[in-house]
Amino acid sequence: MKATRIVSIIYYKNPAIGFWTQPLPAGGCAYTLTTMLGEYLREAERTYGQRNMEWTILGIEFSGTIPHVWFPNNENLVSVMLTESAALEPNRALFQLSHEVVHLLEPCRITPTTVFEEGLATLFAHEMSTKHGLGKISDGSYLSAEKALKEFLAICPDGVQRIRQTSENFVNLSDGDILRACPNVPAALAKTLSEKFVR
Repeated sequence: MKATRIVSIIYYKNPAIGFWTQPLPAGGCAYTLTTMLGEYLREAERTYGQRNMEWTILGIEFSGTIPHVWFPNNENLVSVMLTESAALEPNRALFQLSHEVVHLLEPCRITPTTVFEEGLATLFAHEMSTKHGLGKISDGSYLSAEKALKEFLAICPDGVQRIRQTSENFVNLSDGDILRACPNVPAALAKTLSEKFVR
């Protein structure tokens, strides 16, 4: 069997900023995008519950103009795809990464996802942007989704955890699922949150 040179199929355009590290005087190493992926994921799990451990998170890649998660092969593997412009702007990369981390809690190949999931991802990204001084904010339909999610959380503060205990994933979330988990939520809001997200 002829050996394949793996290096020949790895594409590289520019060195991505954010992957180099160095030892710190007090010990340990400086954070990178990889270690921040771990930090954001731990924070999301502390807030919204443990991620689905059936999935292996591969890491971070850069391409295109829309950040997203993608699924190599037909296995339970998931990778975070950040935009090409974020490769040279660490704060943009971190902001996009914090948003995509929420999609790693319950990965699903079905698209589009719900207003609920995109609202939650947007809320988390804004919280991380404030906490880490990233100076980034989402716009358009992402802000509308976040507004609906905040309304939901104001009524049912532990609603995300409740829904994650009773629903398989966010993508197939119905208004009935939301109302079963949080009966006090207005039916109109539950319907909005369960709708497919339109960018």
